[in-house]
Amino acid sequence: VGGGIYNEMGTIEVTDSTFFDNSAARGGGIFVNAETLSEAKSTLTVVNSTFYGNHAILSGGGVHSEGTMIPLGGPNKITVANSTFHGNYAHVGGAIDARPGIVLGGEVLEVTNSTFSENVGDEAAGIESQGTLHLANTIVANSLGGGVDLRIAALATNAANLIESCESLAAGGDCGIALSDVPEMEPPTDHGGPTFT
Repeated sequence: VGGGIYNEMGTIEVTDSTFFDNSAARGGGIFVNAETLSEAKSTLTVVNSTFYGNHAILSGGGVHSEGTMIPLGGPNKITVANSTFHGNYAHVGGAIDARPGIVLGGEVLEVTNSTFSENVGDEAAGIESQGTLHLANTIVANSLGGGVDLRIAALATNAANLIESCESLAAGGDCGIALSDVPEMEPPTDHGGPTFT
């Protein structure tokens, strides 16, 4: 697990970085884990970074976060800002898969000012969230396998997003995100900034 980085009960900050062509069973780019019955939790912050062409056989082509069964120290927290996820693949969560533990779990995933394009997944090619998802100023487009999938909690924050498709079991169907059937986007390219956009 964790083709590029494996984080267990630690705090990691990734800035101005590129994860390209990494592979693993889960977490092709990064795998974040918390230990059962531990008071510790894992925290990942990704800023101004690109995840491109990473692969996971099971879940989280770009990033996979796995909560503990009984999170004594609280849930894992994943923060993504000003970043691009392009052309990543996994069975579940082509770009990001965030899932809580079985008992009293809850992942917290915050995504702002980011772009998800041409990711692939049998379920939720863009983002698979089984915890709490905060989504702001973010585009999810041209996915093969669905854009965003919320399995447990409803969308906690929804601000100025453009998402091609979103399904929510908690909300009974639609996520209530501002939708566009096909956001018209070219593949991410170098426009002079720290990441492809």
